Amino acid sequence: MDFDRQRNLTNMDGLMSVKVLVVGAGGIGSHTVDVLTKMGIEHLEVWDFDTVDKVNIPVQSFNFNQEGHKKVEALADNVIQRTGTFINPKDSKWDGTDFSFNPEIIITGVDCINIRKDIWKGMKESGEFIGKHRWLIDARMAADVSEVNVVYGNDPDSIKYYEEQRISINKEDIAPAPCGMKAIGFNSLKCASNICGTIHNIINRHPVRYKIHEDTIPGLVFDPYVSKTPEQIKSHI
Repeated sequence: MDFDRQRNLTNMDGLMSVKVLVVGAGGIGSHTVDVLTKMGIEHLEVWDFDTVDKVNIPVQSFNFNQEGHKKVEALADNVIQRTGTFINPKDSKWDGTDFSFNPEIIITGVDCINIRKDIWKGMKESGEFIGKHRWLIDARMAADVSEVNVVYGNDPDSIKYYEEQRISINKEDIAPAPCGMKAIGFNSLKCASNICGTIHNIINRHPVRYKIHEDTIPGLVFDPYVSKTPEQIKSHI
């Protein structure tokens, strides 16, 4: 692909070398992978054990004739046709412990808070995230609301904020949230856009928003977010 139109807008060498692991190939993950590969990211590993259902097609990046196909395999086929990029599809559940791909950025777009809790627990217990130069981008959506939370493994403040305010890891009475239920296509794309913009900021050492919350209902405003420059959190991508 010819990236001439964006070459002066971003760090192409950084995009082409970074490794990104995506958990979930649904409304969030499938569109995110599409955009990332069109931005020039070449090293992607995508985990999902689900198949394409007819209700997925309006809000996810799959074709009508892919109903019944494994999501990761269908997504890999679509990406190679659209961009020529090979992604590594993993038809399995990621529990937060397998870092053999050696990703610098992990994106989660999973179905409920309890799955996020399990992944976060696995990441902490693996010893491969806390205190490491790695980023977690936890995205979620429901109806026309979307949220992106960012955690940097070397920043205790972002870890504390995520655990206490966004995932409530110490609370045992959390009911599963209806993430991804009753979704609409523009919200999937909006969430993917915020994820990709965050990765652009990480790669280019721009300030990173640790929380992006959007609601399309008129009259509501974005929640305040935590923002630090990479220098403040000792980032060295």
